[in-house]
Order: sequence, then structure tokens, then C-alpha cells
Amino acid sequence: MEYNLPVRMMGRDHPAVHGFESRQRADERGVLYNDHLIEAWPRQTAEVLRNSLAMINPGVTEIYVHPVVDGRELRAYDQHYHAIRRHDMDCLLDQGLKTLISQSNIKLINYKAIRDLQRNNMI
Repeated sequence: MEYNLPVRMMGRDHPAVHGFESRQRADERGVLYNDHLIEAWPRQTAEVLRNSLAMINPGVTEIYVHPVVDGRELRAYDQHYHAIRRHDMDCLLDQGLKTLISQSNIKLINYKAIRDLQRNNMI
């Protein structure tokens, strides 16, 4: 609230993981957040996205991935899951996924758009 920033929330199908109803508290304070969260970890992102995007619900859905360029730095800090992280990058650059998003009438935004909406009190 001090910086007037939106927050990331787990999907609506997750219980109150913080020990309190975080969505209700955010609503009471005028803090915006995503409605849904698609998280593939540690499954293959391409498969999860293809299945999830076909059934996406209205609202703001965050796609939570760990894209990274393969190299020594990646393999130094993640010796077990570097292939999944590399796959995330490949997936996000895949033209087939971009086409699927376009055909699904999904509008891509980032948290800056949500922040601007919150700061302009347009909720």
C-alpha cells in the first residue's frame, strides 16, 4: 500500500494460503490483483498453457513462468531444473503459442497496466 502497487495472488481456487482472506483485505484497501494464476512448475509449460488457454476465464490471468537463457549461470544456480527453465523461455518465444493466444482473443498486459489502473482509481 505504501507504494500503491498491485499484488500477485494465487488463483481463486487456492485456499487462504496466507492464513487470512488476502483478497478481501486487498479489496478493502483498493489494492488490485490478478484474478487467476497459471503456474506450470515443474510441469512442461507448453502443455500447461495449451490446455489452460483453451479454458481461460474472464479477468486478469497471470502466467507465472521462469524463462531464462541457458548457460553457465543458469546451471550454476539451478542444477536440477535448468531444462524446465530453458523450456519456459523456448515456450514463450514459440510462434505457435503466440498464434494460440491471438486466436483465443486474449489481450496481453503486464503489471504496469494494473498499477496504472490502481493509481488512477479507475476501479
